[in-house]
Order: sequence, then C-alpha cells, then structure tokens
Amino acid sequence: MKTVRKTELPKCDFCPEKAEYDNPTVQGPWANMCPACYGKYGSGSIGFRFILGVAAPKKDKVRIAPRVDEDECVCPNCGESRTVEPDANYEFDCEGCGQRCKVRTCWRGSDDEDF
Repeated sequence: MKTVRKTELPKCDFCPEKAEYDNPTVQGPWANMCPACYGKYGSGSIGFRFILGVAAPKKDKVRIAPRVDEDECVCPNCGESRTVEPDANYEFDCEGCGQRCKVRTCWRGSDDEDF
C-alpha cells in the first residue's frame, strides 16, 4: 500500500469520520475509508494510505541540507533534523518529505564560524 501525504484528510465514504485509506472495497469499487470502515469493507489489497503533511516537492532537484551543528543538518524542504557524521558527504532521502538532499563535509577552521 502506498502512502500519500495530504494537507487535509477526506471524509470516509461510509461514515462521518476522516478517511485514512483509499482502497478497493470487498464489493469492488474504490472508496475513501476510516480505519474502522477499512476493516469492514476494505479488500486489503492495493490502495493508498493517507497521512497529514505537506506534499513533497518534485524530485527533480537535489538540494544541499544546511548544517545546524557539526553533527546535525536540516532538510531544506521541510525542516526535519537529521544526525550526520562531521565528515559526512553523501545524498539521502529525507524521512519527513521524501525529497533527496545532499550533506557535505563540515570543516570548521579556527577563523571560520560558518560551516
């Protein structure tokens, strides 16, 4: 089942609750379902799970994740913090938004306060 970020959860097609799933029903047609209705009517096969959050930007550009500290950087898209090694030099997928980011080696000189 694929996870989809939504800024607002849709209403369940079977009750007034917020839907967390978009899935085929046991009757055949797809429906937005809350967890209780998904347990009753969901087919349990393919589908989508909704979570609240800001949609990730398009993955066409890898951005550099600025460092907050020698061993921490933040995603330039969603601001989620990540622990990194001081000599880190690699790309990663942010756990918060899924966007690809780069972290670069941090060499702190005696006169250089920026890293």
